[in-house]
Amino acid sequence: MDYYQDIFVKPNTEMGLNVLLGKVYKKLHYALKEIRPYRIGVSFPNYQTTLGNSIRLHCCETDLANLHICDWLGELISSCQVSNKEATPKKGIKYRTVSRWQSNMSKSKLRRLVKRGSISGEEKQKYHSAMMMSQLTPLPYLVMKSGSTGQWHRRYFLMGDLTDVPTFGEFDSFGLSRQATIPWF
Repeated sequence: MDYYQDIFVKPNTEMGLNVLLGKVYKKLHYALKEIRPYRIGVSFPNYQTTLGNSIRLHCCETDLANLHICDWLGELISSCQVSNKEATPKKGIKYRTVSRWQSNMSKSKLRRLVKRGSISGEEKQKYHSAMMMSQLTPLPYLVMKSGSTGQWHRRYFLMGDLTDVPTFGEFDSFGLSRQATIPWF
């Protein structure tokens, strides 16, 4: 991960920051799925309580060249500013994992439990209440539209603890990993 490149989104009156960042992230997912390097990690450098206004790609120079950012952004390029590729700083940086967080409680799981007869009416109410509470997580998220179902959903992100030592590994087609770290600066 010798290089990085930032994609800044510029929200407009038609589309809020979170939705626009979600659309850019979804297009990035499709691009990563196509080239399948599994060596490109993603971070959100302006993360505070929300993910901020940018996505940072971390990888080697060759993988960044193969990604052709302006090509896969398509019509969203007018709502984005893509930085030049830069060398990752060697000093003063930390490392962390960036991964997806999912609640283990969902409406579909509740429907399956009811259909199977594994849960009573009272237990169904308790499950539903617990499910609603689990969705009140303070974690940052993107609003995204599913490519398969067309449903809007929130994709929550878990930022791992900062460490001084990098951990190498593969990233998924969303640029996330529970094991591999990205440089955090």
